[in-house]
Amino acid sequence: MTRIDQPAIGVVIPAHRATATIVETLDAVAAQTVAPAAVVVVLDGPEPETEAIVRAHRLAPTCLVLPRNTGGPGGPRNVGAAWLLDQGKLEAIWFLDADDVPDPRFLEVVRRLLVDHPEADLVTTGFRKWSGEEPPPVRDHEIERPGAEIDLDWYLARTGSVLPSFSVLRTRAFDAVRENQQPFDDTIRINQDYELFIRLLHLGTAVRTVWSGGAYRMHLQGISADGPALWLCRMVTNESLARWFESRGDSDQARRFERTASSAMRTAVRHLWRRAEPGDRSQALRLLLDDIAAHPSSKSIALLLLLPLGLDRRGRRVRRGDARLSPV
Repeated sequence: MTRIDQPAIGVVIPAHRATATIVETLDAVAAQTVAPAAVVVVLDGPEPETEAIVRAHRLAPTCLVLPRNTGGPGGPRNVGAAWLLDQGKLEAIWFLDADDVPDPRFLEVVRRLLVDHPEADLVTTGFRKWSGEEPPPVRDHEIERPGAEIDLDWYLARTGSVLPSFSVLRTRAFDAVRENQQPFDDTIRINQDYELFIRLLHLGTAVRTVWSGGAYRMHLQGISADGPALWLCRMVTNESLARWFESRGDSDQARRFERTASSAMRTAVRHLWRRAEPGDRSQALRLLLDDIAAHPSSKSIALLLLLPLGLDRRGRRVRRGDARLSPV
């Protein structure tokens, strides 16, 4: 039986076209100073080469293969979580991406935080950004920092500071987060973690340490680097969250996420206008007109007038394929 000071943590690794990265990730899991209770890799569609690599790895993870690609990591994460929960009682699950490299002490640190903060449903660490073109950055003598509670306002100001690869979620929270008991909304292609973390932070307690839990691989050509796709998904996600808060009787938060959805829409419009591929600018104008019709916004009206004239200063800072512009 797992002692209370040794909470069992399972690992779920969604993988898609990961042949070049997954060995390094599995090596890092195998090198943890505290071993996980179980590891499951979920291939998002048949990939014989990746499957062979996973099954041959010395870590001997369970390998599940979905019959077809789902278009995002939410589905594979949910499948892996359900499989782990069916195997036995787990205190928490770590959703590690198949291209990130955690610090050898990651599980040791987050397990201690789980023990020190039994009220926390989310425990997360910092991380170091990494291009993947050189060895992962390491800090051999970095001192572990105490955990500090974070709330929804903190997260919304720093959404890029909390990532699944450097977080663990208590399994007890899954029931409250979603009626189907799945942690992630698998209908969302991007931002599943953003949507989940907002629900968790609204419903419960989260703790973060600034200690760096590993290396986060930056992808210049990844889904999250596609500015229009990223911000349109953020818009849809915020609209969904607004409806969720409204269903819970929290009208103030619902209005907040409606405004955030409108802000994300304007950022997507700027990316579409700058990219200017066939149909992009027509789509940008339609988005602005729809937003103005739904809930007149002076910012959307101003953007509708300024963009065709080339007078939108924020839009001039957008670079093709750059998703880093802050929403407004």
